[in-house]
Amino acid sequence: YLLHHVNPYKVGGDSNYTSGVLCVEIARMVNPEIDGLELLAAVSIVGDRSEGEVEKYIELSGCTREELYDIGLALEFEGFYLRFRSASGIVHEILGFGRKDRQRKLVDMLAGYAKKAIEEQLDTAMAGVKVQTLPNGIALAAFDVENYAKRFTFPPPGKLTGEIHDRLKREHPKIVTIGYGPDFAVIRSEGVELDIPRFVKELQQEVPNAGVEGGGHLVVGSIKFIPAKRKDVLAKLAAKIGSL
Repeated sequence: YLLHHVNPYKVGGDSNYTSGVLCVEIARMVNPEIDGLELLAAVSIVGDRSEGEVEKYIELSGCTREELYDIGLALEFEGFYLRFRSASGIVHEILGFGRKDRQRKLVDMLAGYAKKAIEEQLDTAMAGVKVQTLPNGIALAAFDVENYAKRFTFPPPGKLTGEIHDRLKREHPKIVTIGYGPDFAVIRSEGVELDIPRFVKELQQEVPNAGVEGGGHLVVGSIKFIPAKRKDVLAKLAAKIGSL
């Protein structure tokens, strides 16, 4: 049962206030004496690319953006392979709650593995990306995850789509990147006012019996559907982006 609903949008905030920030602030309310939480919030901010007032956490953490990015990447890499196994020990080490010298070595090693894996996948993946400019000026990039990415290997589809998007947005100030598979679509955007939760609700009505579900932030998210309806869902999604 829901006892409390913590939502930045209810008090004039937005998606820049990440779940990591909210959890840190709630933890501070529960135990004001606890130390080291600034780092958790800062890793969350850099990992989610948040902007504005919340960037003060980066200052408070005493780390550079590059260091925080590497910590987040190490967590992603380790989390991908550990899945649902117990991992509190290594997570604590990566976040610096153990020995600091051991943290640096561990983060450097894991982030190094992750960066190498991303670069190797990107070289192959870019061949599967098709970009077209829509009449409204938005560049729509489509990436075939199923045929141009390795399965069960880091980075996962969402991360890989994000990395492709980062490359493409250097050339296209207004762009939406969609990484699609048999039963899902991962969406990333830049310079475009999307509303992915609204898209999901509309697609549920417009493509019946497709099992559409999903969501995320307004401009970043994912959609799931049944494989038989993939063509219909993706066509409707592209049409929505073209009509923005």
